[in-house]
Amino acid sequence: METTTTTTTTNIPNTRSQLVLCTRDDVLRGIQTRDRSNQIVVFRFIPDDYIQCLAEFRPQFLFVVPSLLLFLATHPKVTPDLLSSVDSVLVGAAPASLQLQEKFRTKVGRDIDIAQGYGMTESSPVTLCTPHRYDQSKVGTCGQLYPNTEAKIVSLTDGSNLGPHQTGELYLRGPQIMKGYLNNEAATKETLVGDGFLRTGDVAYYDKEGFFFIVDRTKELIKVKGNQVSMTRSI
Repeated sequence: METTTTTTTTNIPNTRSQLVLCTRDDVLRGIQTRDRSNQIVVFRFIPDDYIQCLAEFRPQFLFVVPSLLLFLATHPKVTPDLLSSVDSVLVGAAPASLQLQEKFRTKVGRDIDIAQGYGMTESSPVTLCTPHRYDQSKVGTCGQLYPNTEAKIVSLTDGSNLGPHQTGELYLRGPQIMKGYLNNEAATKETLVGDGFLRTGDVAYYDKEGFFFIVDRTKELIKVKGNQVSMTRSI
């Protein structure tokens, strides 16, 4: 089994978390540098290796995608005891349904906190995250903006800025946004617009409480009779 463990320390007292990743994206490890953090990085997802990490390192925090959360909730070798140290989970890449969250909580046997977040490599990486114990009626949300982060929803047809519950492309701006792609000026100009916003390529909307919802990808849309239609849905 190929794993890496690292420890980072800050001056924040009495904080400790463990992070199990199934990714080589070390940028995510920066999330934990604010804590006294033991980080367990699994370079490739192999079920038995992941379970071994749970047993050996007893992580308190898990960063997962929905398919991994489903694995944890349903695999017979993942027992409640293996998850007894876990007190919070962050879901990324796609929203975890309320049904899936409850399935995981049933396996754990506790009302564990499950947060959902959104980010990209280009945004270093997190820009949105649900608050602690957020309103579960916000099913499918990827959260609210991180501090010092701005967002706008831009019309797919005329480029105008849209308001709450109007769907368009998500643009982001903040100190965590990249400066550009190395040796690729054309891609940089296409992705970073003149006012410093990053074009995410994700179709989204936000509600009046500032919760954002990702609904599609711009590259998966086609124009039908003047309307933007998802290729993943029936026409």
